[in-house]
Amino acid sequence: MKNRENRVDVAMQSTLADGNYFFDGQVTNISRNGLKISGLPCKFSAYAKAYTTIVSAQGKSFRLQVEPSWLKSDGLNQDIGFKIISSPVDWDLHLNTLDPPDRDLWNGG
Repeated sequence: MKNRENRVDVAMQSTLADGNYFFDGQVTNISRNGLKISGLPCKFSAYAKAYTTIVSAQGKSFRLQVEPSWLKSDGLNQDIGFKIISSPVDWDLHLNTLDPPDRDLWNGG
């Protein structure tokens, strides 16, 4: 069984577009290839194959193409895990800034 990727808890804003509407949520953790967006309203329907999200962190914005991989709902809001399909180089550079100098968070170190 394959282990989950290393994850880092974060607090970033996300605006998720489904093609017709925009939904605001909070990115609460990330990995190299995915992210979790919390606080999305239940009216957001995760049935499409791919979505676009703008993630804002430390004064920068990153446009990511994502697809849903899991969903958890409490009746009012939902947490959704997304696989990152496409991201700009700046996103990878930003992830590198989250690594402390003495550890490699992304490779288990």
